[in-house]
Order: sequence, then structure tokens, then C-alpha cells
Amino acid sequence: MNKQTRAVFFFLVALVAILAGSTSFFAAKTYKISNSSKIKPLETNSPEISPTPSAVSSSAVVKPASSVEKPSKPADTYTVQRGETLFVVAQSQGSSWQDIAEANGMSDVDKIQAGQVVVVPKNGQVDFTIDNTRSASLQKDVDIGKYQFRLSPEDTARSDAPNVYGLQITDTFTLKSSDNGNAQVQATREGKNFIIKLTQPATKGDKGIWAIESIRPI
Repeated sequence: MNKQTRAVFFFLVALVAILAGSTSFFAAKTYKISNSSKIKPLETNSPEISPTPSAVSSSAVVKPASSVEKPSKPADTYTVQRGETLFVVAQSQGSSWQDIAEANGMSDVDKIQAGQVVVVPKNGQVDFTIDNTRSASLQKDVDIGKYQFRLSPEDTARSDAPNVYGLQITDTFTLKSSDNGNAQVQATREGKNFIIKLTQPATKGDKGIWAIESIRPI
């Protein structure tokens, strides 16, 4: 190999080395740049704060109470026996068949059946007996926030009067008077008016429950 050829050879070797170094350099730069785009932000240990749900206010719902939920119930009832008519029942109970039919909201007096429990009005009205044990239990429930409608005479009447004289929860109940633990509510159904007397059997005042004492048509 002459000098000229040798010089060309070394020149080519040097050129290849330079080109190889440049390729590695640019590859490294590209790798660093591409990796830098994948850098994630530093995570913190701050707990995720969930929005606090807003308080939902709910008003007391008035619905017809079952017999075991009422602080009072009709004092005089009678279970119809086989073969008895409403007239026979009225005679045996010291009432009139018309009053019994009205007190029980009967539209057809001939449909009375054996085993049927009827309310028997006396002296033109249906009297109620107050269950003191049940009243005390209900008062405790009301004291802890349950059955808040029982703090209202008209709402108590709306809940506990249905079916007596055919009254329904959808009828109109209006407070007429309230004083010293006694109240009167007027109920209106299909043009007929009734006076419902109530008392506070457990606690007197704004925190006391109400119970029906009597219902009479006017």
C-alpha cells in the first residue's frame, strides 16, 4: 500500500468513526428528550376531599295509623254475630242502627257480616279510650324525633280518625281551638262536619303528643 492509498484509508476510517459517534450522540439526545416527555408530576399525600352532601330536610309524613300505633281508640265496639242485622246489634248495644251506620261510614246496612267489628256511638258521638302505656311510649318516640306529626292536633286527627264516620286522611282537618292540653279540630267530609276533641295524655305544651277523646257530627 503506497502512501497515497494509506492516507485515503486512514481518512475513511476517521470519517466512519466520526459518523458513528455523531449517530450515538443524536440517539442519546433523542432518548433523553423522549423520556423527559414521560415524566409524571410529583404525587402528594394530600387526601382526596369529597364534597359534603347537603342535609336533606324532611317534613313529617302523616298517614293513617294502625290500631297499635294510636294512643287512643274507640271505646265501644261490637263484633257482629252470625244472623244478626244492624237493627239487632243496635238494640243490644243501646244505640240506633242509623247512628251505627253513620259512625261506621256504611252506605249499605244490609252488607253487615258476621265477624265484622263495628264502632258503637253513644249519646250521638264516638268516645275514645286512651291507652296510657301506649301514650307514654309514643311520647318517648316523639322526644327523640319520631312521629313529629303527633305534636299537631289536626295532624293527629288526620292520622287517627280515618274510618270513624267514614273520615279519610284526604278530608279537611282544621284546628278550632287549643288550650291547656285540650284541643278541638273540625273535620269536613262531603259537606258534613265533625268535631274531634283531643287531649295531651303524657306531656302538656308544645312537646306533648295528642290523642283523640271523641268524634261527633255537627
